[in-house]
Amino acid sequence: MMTINITDLDIYAYHGVYEQERRTGQPFRLQCALGYETADTIRALDQTIDYTGVIDLIRTVMSDPEDLLETVAMKIAERIRSEHPIVRLVDISIEKSSPPIPQFSGRVGVRFRKDYL
Repeated sequence: MMTINITDLDIYAYHGVYEQERRTGQPFRLQCALGYETADTIRALDQTIDYTGVIDLIRTVMSDPEDLLETVAMKIAERIRSEHPIVRLVDISIEKSSPPIPQFSGRVGVRFRKDYL
């Protein structure tokens, strides 16, 4: 299986349950791995998945505010699969870089993995 990785994609967006998150937004960091089967040596872009298009797709989905990161991750996975039917695996994680949690300085996030067999 060939895997395409998109690592440390930083996007400013407006997801969250709390009004302040939806109003002021915050930075998010995404990781995405896409797996697909290939029998031949890949020698041209049309034989693989163009990661620039996937990044644009992720940015588009991230621009539509949702309460839950779980919803966002699932939407991204479904859009990737819809636009790239050769994908057999999507593994995506989304982290809030500055979650609105008192006395907390780390990151929180979700990871969604879907196998399309």
